[in-house]
Amino acid sequence: MIDDVVVGERLLYILQLVLIELLQQRPGLPQAEQLLAAAYQAQGRLDEAADVFRSQIARDENQPAPHFMLGMILRQQGKGTGALASFQKAQTLAPKDQAVAFQLIELDIERKDFETARRRVQEQETLHPGSWTVPFLQGKVFSAEGKWAEAEKSLLAALALQPDSLTIHNLLLDGY
Repeated sequence: MIDDVVVGERLLYILQLVLIELLQQRPGLPQAEQLLAAAYQAQGRLDEAADVFRSQIARDENQPAPHFMLGMILRQQGKGTGALASFQKAQTLAPKDQAVAFQLIELDIERKDFETARRRVQEQETLHPGSWTVPFLQGKVFSAEGKWAEAEKSLLAALALQPDSLTIHNLLLDGY
């Protein structure tokens, strides 16, 4: 078991070296940068991973993915304000991206800003009518507010639209 961990760490280190050399030869290659950031992240080197996405943003600030990924790393680091700014920029660039909306609503819930979370859910309802994600997100907000009856109703509606979702089942079970 320990040998597997050591081998994994060595492989990540070798991968980093290869990717760094590749990026020196072909700067700005997005796939290599994403792999490098993932390798850094797997090693817990979150500042270096964030720097990869910051350099992508510096080259082209109009791409939503680097803003989103930077937000994910900042959130992992507990830097909610920076994560919020990154996710908001990603949402401005890709307003229909549900992954961005999920993260923004999660941050709103963490900050207990339920009014903003509800507003974001309503925006999703306008952008994605009939989607299971809308009642799911409503259920998350209601659950966080301690409004279990409303949460249950919303989550059951989401489950009717997406019956195989383990995430919805788990959130329902958390309430019981």
